[in-house]
Amino acid sequence: MKCFSTAFRQFDKDFSRQISMSEFKDGLERYDINMEEKEKETLFHNFDKDSSGLIDFQEFYHQLTPPMAGKRLEVVQYVFRQLDKSGDGFIQTAEIIPLFAERAKRHPRYESGEWGEEEVVANLLAAFEQPDSKDGVVSEEEFIDYYSAVSTCVQDDAYFESSLKSCWGVE
Repeated sequence: MKCFSTAFRQFDKDFSRQISMSEFKDGLERYDINMEEKEKETLFHNFDKDSSGLIDFQEFYHQLTPPMAGKRLEVVQYVFRQLDKSGDGFIQTAEIIPLFAERAKRHPRYESGEWGEEEVVANLLAAFEQPDSKDGVVSEEEFIDYYSAVSTCVQDDAYFESSLKSCWGVE
């Protein structure tokens, strides 16, 4: 997620949290993507799903991240449901502190006394959130989006599943 956020900010030169057509074209040039003007405009409109004339982070992210399907999506949804102890559709800090209590104590900021367990876990959860919706909880959509990006880097389905379950301590 972080790499997409960084790329988005590199396109968003006026810091408006939206990419205009001119910012998009300039960004493509900075990434050495050579296209005809008409192709750039067509590509921009493919990103701009709501036809607002601007690309927000969600549109940018979803266009660059292939959707997860099949077994991988099922396992991500399963892990999410296991972590969502309250069943409210969100993972909250309090729900996963028990899973990370020991690991949190090895975090450099915990060891230095700067953060407590709750801050370490909150920092972990923040990695799942979209830049424009930092609310301290992780929705199922945010969880799936995060693991869609991770999924693109892992070729083997069995390894993806075992890594995901192991990371979260889910059977």
